[in-house]
Amino acid sequence: MPRGKPADITKFARLREPKPLYQELADTILQKISTGELAPGERLPRELDLASSLGVGRPSLREALKILQALGVVSIKRGDGIYVNDMDTNEIVRRLTPAAVVPPDQLKDLFEMRKILESQGAAWAAERGTDESIAALGKIAEDMVQLVEAADQAPPEELLRRLAPLNKAFHRQLTLCSGNVALIGLVDNTMFMIEETMKYNFVTPGRPIHSTYDHRRIWQEVAARNPEGAAKTTFAHIENAQAGVFGPKKKETG
Repeated sequence: MPRGKPADITKFARLREPKPLYQELADTILQKISTGELAPGERLPRELDLASSLGVGRPSLREALKILQALGVVSIKRGDGIYVNDMDTNEIVRRLTPAAVVPPDQLKDLFEMRKILESQGAAWAAERGTDESIAALGKIAEDMVQLVEAADQAPPEELLRRLAPLNKAFHRQLTLCSGNVALIGLVDNTMFMIEETMKYNFVTPGRPIHSTYDHRRIWQEVAARNPEGAAKTTFAHIENAQAGVFGPKKKETG
């Protein structure tokens, strides 16, 4: 057979990575909420019935529901059911659905890592940080406080939009103050996941304000050259953020 000319390579677009099933499920439920098929206050079908109706396994559905709960879209009440929250769901869908959702279990692992590494980094910052680097940390903390205190009448979504980059900058500057190159590189390489936790955490009512004042306290401990206080305050800050996403840690009995 005669050989034809080669096909234009531009006709073959790069395939996108398929979304994980739990993300597809979360997107599907979000879509139903945004279109009004699911109304605020409405109770979703039982987990078993919902999984059967969607043609998926319960583990994948549970992961999707965890994501929706973290975003503040639904409330899961043990022994009662899963309810659609009464809020501006269109805004939640538009602003808070990540392009690539990180599984909740990975977020928990990240929180565990951050509590240890960032609290130690804060201690190093108090011990080793230069006056200039600590002053820069303080400037970010005070910018956040001023923003919160001046925006009590601002729409919540606008406050979140303006706070998020400052929040990211604070955590990166805290790490820079530590002077530990390995820690700086590690935080930089996981920043996209840290931003994901911030996105979920900032949905929790009142959390952006509490988080802002946490940052000021961390800076004050670092500026006071108090390694132990800086570490404890940072640990507590990240633990509070984790509780904002996943709920308070249950006390073990026995």
